[in-house]
Amino acid sequence: MYNKKTFDKYQITVPKTWDEFAAQAEKLSKASQGKVKIANFFADYAPWFIGLAWAADAKFFKTSYDTWNQELNNPIAEKVLTYWNDLVKKGYATTYKGFTPELYNAFANGEIAASIEAAWGPGVMAASLKERTAGDWQVAPLPQWKAGETKSGNWGGSAFVVTKQSKFPKAATLFNIWLNTHKSAVLNNWYNTGIFPASTQGLADPELNLPDKDPAKFCGGQNVVQIYADAAKGVDVDFPWSPWFAFVNDNYNKQMSDLVSGKFTPKQALDAWQARRPAGYRKLLSRPVRLVPRSTQRNRILPVRRRKGSNLPIHL
Repeated sequence: MYNKKTFDKYQITVPKTWDEFAAQAEKLSKASQGKVKIANFFADYAPWFIGLAWAADAKFFKTSYDTWNQELNNPIAEKVLTYWNDLVKKGYATTYKGFTPELYNAFANGEIAASIEAAWGPGVMAASLKERTAGDWQVAPLPQWKAGETKSGNWGGSAFVVTKQSKFPKAATLFNIWLNTHKSAVLNNWYNTGIFPASTQGLADPELNLPDKDPAKFCGGQNVVQIYADAAKGVDVDFPWSPWFAFVNDNYNKQMSDLVSGKFTPKQALDAWQARRPAGYRKLLSRPVRLVPRSTQRNRILPVRRRKGSNLPIHL
């Protein structure tokens, strides 16, 4: 998302690549005498960073036969983190904690001109800022590492599932299908909580884009749904998550805090992130891995991963 009013004021163009993003960040800083930053670096939300690295083709967890492998300090992650660390060091990006009054005040008062947001981001922004800067914001495709590509990632990831312990598995399955495909449920989720439809059938309803309702209204009547629906096609659905991701998420916060303070370089922060393991990590590594056949992945109604309130694809 980006504040079009601010972009127009400082003659900033919407970047299509990360090189252009950095160039516009520098231009914005000079034009505003350092008062306006291009975006916020979320040092306390691992899924935000992972989503960006995901869009650059990174893999943090892999399976080898019947075991797991963790590669948090992979080369692509280092490239992405180095990029954002450079923006922070130059004073082009802020480091506010995510979803705090301080962050949203910075958006409202014009200190931050753009934000890398999930599909639910416009809804959260509209609910948080209300009338402040309402109508000034727009959504644009995520900048690419290579011009012409349309890759994206997901901010977060989990799924609607029916466990084998369920006493009513058929009813629960039907409810999951209804929740993600029925018009009333899809519209209620989108307009009242900002939850982006998880199914292609849910995305088909034209009433998702009513220009007089948020988040479209907050974005000047823009068809926000279509932009995110297009982005979803660029998400690699074979991206895996580990059974110990909760630990990985919490560990990220500590290492990124040391990065922002200057104690660590990007490589050192990632190496420290990789080195710390949860209790029982070795047992987790040796657990049998059961993979879903590709044919099943293609045909199922829900996406590979989805977290309520945290499904991307990410966009500017």
